Amino acid sequence: MDCFFTNVALRKFPQYRDKPVAIGHSSTDKSSPQEFASRSKNSSSELSTCNYIARKFGLRKGMFLGDAIQLCPDLVVLPYDFESFEEVSAVVAEVLHEYAGKYNRYVEVVSCDEAYVEIYVEPEDYTGNDIYGFLYSIAEEIRKDIFKHTECTASVGVGQNKLLAKLGAERVKPDACCVVKDWRHFFDGLSLRMIP
Repeated sequence: MDCFFTNVALRKFPQYRDKPVAIGHSSTDKSSPQEFASRSKNSSSELSTCNYIARKFGLRKGMFLGDAIQLCPDLVVLPYDFESFEEVSAVVAEVLHEYAGKYNRYVEVVSCDEAYVEIYVEPEDYTGNDIYGFLYSIAEEIRKDIFKHTECTASVGVGQNKLLAKLGAERVKPDACCVVKDWRHFFDGLSLRMIP
């Protein structure tokens, strides 16, 4: 999932979709997210995550809120919404289990925002010789189904093993698919820092 906590929270605050947004310990009163951020310039509270717009300002998960606001004064800080995180995570798992069921394989849920789907395809499952195109179309269907059911974007990587799939998804984030056809070519020029 792309910026999972942020995208889930933005379902309740769509007016901030085009703004730099972070998730962190927010105000306990009824102030707006901007009012809260303006009072938090010296905060040592940590950001759980932020959207890609906020990342363009140099923000990242684990950063102190006060430091983040110095870099991005218009930052909108939204509160954790654990109930919605669980709900969306469950819906995504259902979508993935549906696809795993179609192709006689399994889902391995790693966290609330990451999972692996093992699929097995027979030559009769696709037409022609383009298995990679077929796998890409499955990945696109999964992304579209996730968005349809959750209003959250996902990036999907397809590879011969979990490492290649994860790296493929990381390479195309946000909201895209990557099929790793040739791992040697894929690793060419890849920084060691990118390998989990």
